[in-house]
Amino acid sequence: MELHFTRVLLIEDNPGDAFLVGELLDEVGEEFRLEHVTTLEAALKRLEHGGFEAILLDLSLPDASGLEGVRAVTQAAPEVPVVVMTGLADEGMARAAVREGAQDYLVKGQADGSGLVRAVRYAVERALREREQHLRELVEAQKRFLADAAHELRAPLTAIRGNLELLLRFSQMSAEDRESALREAGAEAARLERLIGDLLSLARGDAGLGFELSEVALHEVVSEAWSEARHFSTLHTLELGVVEPTQVQGHRDRLKQLALIFLENAVKYTPSGGRITLSLQQSGKIAELRVSDTGHGIAPEDLPRVFERFYRVKHACDPGGSGLGLSIARWIVEGHGGKVWLESEPGKGTVAVVQLPLAS
Repeated sequence: MELHFTRVLLIEDNPGDAFLVGELLDEVGEEFRLEHVTTLEAALKRLEHGGFEAILLDLSLPDASGLEGVRAVTQAAPEVPVVVMTGLADEGMARAAVREGAQDYLVKGQADGSGLVRAVRYAVERALREREQHLRELVEAQKRFLADAAHELRAPLTAIRGNLELLLRFSQMSAEDRESALREAGAEAARLERLIGDLLSLARGDAGLGFELSEVALHEVVSEAWSEARHFSTLHTLELGVVEPTQVQGHRDRLKQLALIFLENAVKYTPSGGRITLSLQQSGKIAELRVSDTGHGIAPEDLPRVFERFYRVKHACDPGGSGLGLSIARWIVEGHGGKVWLESEPGKGTVAVVQLPLAS
């Protein structure tokens, strides 16, 4: 019977501590394969090749200290559990490391071989349970997505088919009725085309396909989106607020799509005579885009769900739509390493906030 070895990457610059870890694991007799590196840089190169089931990380390295190393390692290998090792005086830092994504921590000099093995085994088993749970959630989400997509696609198809059957069965219908049926079929075909485009965009995100990024003048993109949005409605006041010159690493077309999604939503959910304002400003190393409106607002119970696919906030006057716009917006923002959220109060309007890192 072939033995299974648990491959562990030890990141420790102190030769004595590294030797002790190896000795403790050998004493317990567990089947570990320990690989040792002394710097974060070397660890990140090894993690590029994969194959490790656990990481033992010293919180004080020559090229990284404290939480810096934890963040770098968990970003490079998010699926590999990390157990941090620290001195007694830095136990508070170790607990902070767990909050940053490490599975567990050990205090040097206090853990024997059994304790070390338990910590590694527990971290591996816990990470495995979390991956299995995440997989189950993904499967369920995919099932719901397919069911919702089928429902949304059926509506325009039914309308198109119904109008075509009318045209075929009633050849003597008036020119006015014939034009109305053709116009409705055309509108539903356009709706279907938009929906398919939205679904394909989200499928790209699900497949993990990123964007080709280059330096983009975000202020120019935002101004273009605002100019186009002025044609969405003649019944609203659209204002261009402060727009600061801003450079980001991004995909120009997707960033414009992002701005248009929020501007279009603002117009949809703002009654005639309302005001929509767009602004772009810098704060530190962050570009912040804000689209505010004086519309219906969103109830507190709906806010946590607005970025879910096909989720539509219920208003007395529902403007329709696929319910995919905000999901696509979140995909675009996350693909640029940013954050997005809505601030809203019923009856007082909504503010969409996007934060993106500035180009370095």
